[in-house]
Amino acid sequence: PYLQMGSGADSLSACSMAVLPLVNKSEYPQGGELVGRLLASRLVQDGPGRLALAGDVQTIYGQLHIRPGTTPSPEQLRIIADRLGVDALVGGEVLEMAEKSSQGQVHSQLTLQLRLYRGVDGSQAFATYHRRQGDEYRTLMHFGVVNSISALSERVIEEVIELWMAKELINCRG
Repeated sequence: PYLQMGSGADSLSACSMAVLPLVNKSEYPQGGELVGRLLASRLVQDGPGRLALAGDVQTIYGQLHIRPGTTPSPEQLRIIADRLGVDALVGGEVLEMAEKSSQGQVHSQLTLQLRLYRGVDGSQAFATYHRRQGDEYRTLMHFGVVNSISALSERVIEEVIELWMAKELINCRG
C-alpha cells in the first residue's frame, strides 16, 4: 500500500472510529458496500477500540442529507464524529473492482483509496492507495491464487490495516 501522510498524523489517537460508506467508482455493483463491510469487520477484529454501528452512520447521513456516492465535507465529518462520539472516521473510494474470467480462470483486481479523518475537525490525517490483482498472491505450484473479488478485498483490507497498525497510525493512547 502507498501511504500519504497529512500534517500531524503522528499525534492522532483513535480509541473509537466509524467507517463511512465508501464511494464506489468502479463498475462492480455494490463494490463500495462490500469493501466497507470487510473494512468494518477487520477493524472490529484488529482495531484499536470501539467501532460505531453502520446503521448509526447511515442515520446521520440521512439527517445531514448527504447523498449516496459523495464524500462529506470537513464540517459534515466533524458533525458525524461528534454525533457518533468517535475520534476518527474512515472513508474513501473503490476506484476499480473487477472479476473477469478467461480460459477457465478467474482474474480479480481491486484498486482503492482509504482516508482517515480526524473527528475533532474533519481534516484528513492520512490516505492509503492500494492496488492488487488476485494472481499477485500466486505461490509455489500455483497455490494461493486469489480468484474471487471478496477474497481479494479481504487480503487488501488486511494489508492496509496491518500497515496502519505497524506505523501506529490507528492506536488508542490515553
